[in-house]
Amino acid sequence: MTEIAGVPTFPLTSLADTHRFEAQLDRYVKTRCKGHGFSHFSLSNVFTELQARSDGSKLFAALVDIRLNMALLYIDSITIARLFNRTMPRGVEVHGPFNEATAFDLRMDMHAHANAFAFRFRSVWDKVMGVLVLVFEPAQYENFANGARSKKAAFRKIMTTNEYVNGEFVSSVERLIQRFDDSIRTPEAHGTGRLRKSSFTWVDPAESAASWTTEYHNFSIEVSSLIGGLFDPDVRRRRSAPVDNDRNTSD
Repeated sequence: MTEIAGVPTFPLTSLADTHRFEAQLDRYVKTRCKGHGFSHFSLSNVFTELQARSDGSKLFAALVDIRLNMALLYIDSITIARLFNRTMPRGVEVHGPFNEATAFDLRMDMHAHANAFAFRFRSVWDKVMGVLVLVFEPAQYENFANGARSKKAAFRKIMTTNEYVNGEFVSSVERLIQRFDDSIRTPEAHGTGRLRKSSFTWVDPAESAASWTTEYHNFSIEVSSLIGGLFDPDVRRRRSAPVDNDRNTSD
């Protein structure tokens, strides 16, 4: 690879590289989310954990991709919510009234992030399925990735008896993904588009992009923790820690 003089690059070939990359990613997310961060597993911990595996480099590349897309989903979701809040009465009180051009710009920005979220969210789950098959059933990965007519159906069959990713979870995910495909992704990717209406003409907040992206973003957080629990010892400890039901939640 030829590097351009004076332009930094961000390889991921060592633990030091990974620390540097992750620090920049965290900064990037916090800058765009006004100080809020998102990290449910550490790439540095994952890099260390995978050193002993023969397929470690392949898995690490896949996890970097998932981590990047999870970060971008978070940015999309937070940005949509912030733009949405500006259109509400409280937002007008804080920012002042706005004219038609500003109102259009707010809606257009929401549409841009909602559109990005729709395609990115669906692709992330395909990536997650691939990683889980690689980990638990590596012999079936090639057929899953290149031979299966339906990755969702193949994944369900492979994971039915898996103890970490149990059949109940797989079924609930499949229902959620199918609903997402039917209501958002398929019309947007192969039809005349559905997001346009929710971006520009909604009056009821429940019909806005902020409403549906919240549900699917919450699911992405759950999936991120699931993946992190496989490769990040800190996440494994958090997931296995007993729940303190006696904790005073009034603090």
